[in-house]
Amino acid sequence: SDSGVCLSFDKLADETEDSTSSSSYCLSTSPPPILKPDISSHPHSQPDKQKPQKTVSLLLPGRRTAEKRFGVHLQLETVWTVSLPDVQQGDIARQQRHIHYQARCQLEDTFPSLSTTISILFTENSRHLLVSLSSSMIGDLVFQLRTVLFSPLLLMVQSWDVVLCVCIRFLHQVSLILQSVENCQHFHQVWVELQDKCKKCFYQHQVECLTEVRAAYIDMWCKMVEAE
Repeated sequence: SDSGVCLSFDKLADETEDSTSSSSYCLSTSPPPILKPDISSHPHSQPDKQKPQKTVSLLLPGRRTAEKRFGVHLQLETVWTVSLPDVQQGDIARQQRHIHYQARCQLEDTFPSLSTTISILFTENSRHLLVSLSSSMIGDLVFQLRTVLFSPLLLMVQSWDVVLCVCIRFLHQVSLILQSVENCQHFHQVWVELQDKCKKCFYQHQVECLTEVRAAYIDMWCKMVEAE
């Protein structure tokens, strides 16, 4: 029985040795393991499909009326477009004429007794017209322009900024004719500077621009009266 046990033990030992040898051979031929980080421990490394999606809702205030359907934070304005022929695309001259025409109509409605003066004031090439007029007629035009510049109704005209620019342009043309008159040579530069100032900062300094135009007008008018 002991010999049988020894034989069984020896056989079991041989099998164990063969199994160990076979197991070590398999481990030696397999590639080294690749270690991967645990994604669950790094929330910033999750794929996009695993990121939680956020839903944001904006609630408008409840102050809505029939006129303001979306409350006070969204204002609606009705506008209209003007269709132009293909040949006039990109040409702003037509737009400028339309703006001047609107300002002229508004000014004539405000000062109906000065329709003739306003018509001359808005003439595109006023220089040629002024050259054909006598000095007394030019003086009358400049004097009548006083009613427009110093009237409180001027500020009530919707396009009064355009009207003021047209007045400056007209008075500049008058100053060119007055260059041969004593003490009037400098007014040409005065109106040029006022034109530049109104173009650059009129909407920031409207009252100041109007005050300077009125002062220059009075100064030139006084020099014209003295020259006569």
